Amino acid sequence: MWVFGSECYICNYDHKKLDPRCMKGVFVSYDKNSPAHLVYHPQCGKVMKHRLVKFIKNTSAEQCTQTEIDDLGLCRKEENEISPNDVQGQEKDFPEPEKIVENLDLGEGPQLGVEDSKEVEDDHEAKVYPQRERKAPQYLGVNNSATYTEAMESTEASGWEKAMKGEMEALKENDTFELTTLPEGKNLVGGRWVYTIKEDANGLETLKARYVAKGYSQVHGIDYEETFSPTANITSITILMQLAAQYDLTVHQMDVKTAFLHAPIDHEIFMEQPMGFEELSENGVKLVYRLKKSLYGLKQSGRNWNRVLDEYLISDGFVRNPVDHCVYQKQTGEDIIIVVIWVDDLIIASSNTDKIRQFKENMKSKFRMKDLGEISYFLGISFKQGNGVIKMNQKRYIQKILDRFGMSDCKPRTTPCEQRFEGMSDSEQVDPRRYREIVGSLIYLMTCTRPDISWVVSKLSQKLSCPRLEDLV
Repeated sequence: MWVFGSECYICNYDHKKLDPRCMKGVFVSYDKNSPAHLVYHPQCGKVMKHRLVKFIKNTSAEQCTQTEIDDLGLCRKEENEISPNDVQGQEKDFPEPEKIVENLDLGEGPQLGVEDSKEVEDDHEAKVYPQRERKAPQYLGVNNSATYTEAMESTEASGWEKAMKGEMEALKENDTFELTTLPEGKNLVGGRWVYTIKEDANGLETLKARYVAKGYSQVHGIDYEETFSPTANITSITILMQLAAQYDLTVHQMDVKTAFLHAPIDHEIFMEQPMGFEELSENGVKLVYRLKKSLYGLKQSGRNWNRVLDEYLISDGFVRNPVDHCVYQKQTGEDIIIVVIWVDDLIIASSNTDKIRQFKENMKSKFRMKDLGEISYFLGISFKQGNGVIKMNQKRYIQKILDRFGMSDCKPRTTPCEQRFEGMSDSEQVDPRRYREIVGSLIYLMTCTRPDISWVVSKLSQKLSCPRLEDLV
């Protein structure tokens, strides 16, 4: 733990050839909503948020120069004041700041991630990638519409319109909002339609439209405070399947319909109406929504829903796992029931099918649920139960990866890689963005069902910043 006023350095990404590679700052505190540090910059008089900060050991507020303390605008008690002679004496015991900057091993700029606050002045030009390949959003699938206008002009217009009407009926049924005029001085959060194509275990597609809030238009401290919401670790799901196979547990799954709409909103939020469903007042004045429930897209919606579900499960006698807060269990005599939560999807495992049936009935009485029966497809993983064995595979996910990156015609290999894994440093450099997308897809595959490719993925991950042609081949 670093104390207030500790001397620290942050990488300067926009430095020129002869400029220092990092900037000196003063540690203020830890950020409450993210694993970041709040650092004061004497050069610009701003407090900024940084994820990676280099601290100098044995330095604190008592060792900062008087100029830096004055810049902070802080009043210190007389007994803690430092005389100019003391400051000069301390400066002799420590190297000059320029020397510290030169000796810091911060690496190249792109290796560190910095997340600055909104107070950062826009003094630098935005980085532009002229060769960036623009693609349609992945959640729409291939040849699907991204906006309301495009959806209404597509060949699936009638299907999208039916899906939007169903969404609006669900919003009204859950008493999600009320129409009102926008009070003066209040922030108006934007909204948009999101169109998705969902697939079941058999590959059947269903059109789904959802009206979501533009969370980036929310103002911190006015529209929201806390935003963190836990999700189950994929390792917990794998362990549950191992236990189910070993102890012959029955595994089912359920889906909460419009899950976030079951959670009340914790701030007063006004939001614009969706396109195609606008309503005006009797005087012809444009109305807005005053939200009552946590609509999708709001920064705090996931947290609000998780709190509602957690309170219900605890009241029903479940105990939350201290390691993974999305795993719950309930012991009744010799019978045990385990529930794993992934946002609005639930996995239920038990040695007694009556316990599963009773749990489903209780959930249906509290929330709008969809019973999916025995688990068959979850998070892109196919499951098959039988004879004390649970098989997991990601054939469809792998095929999607191959189609996405144009490798459907590649010949299969019997081993993950060649015996010797060496690259040529003088080969042609490739687009790092596309390379990172491929490696990221492989990481998810490795984590879920293919631990045998772990070593290969680790080697590929070493080239994320500067991939070469042979890394793709």
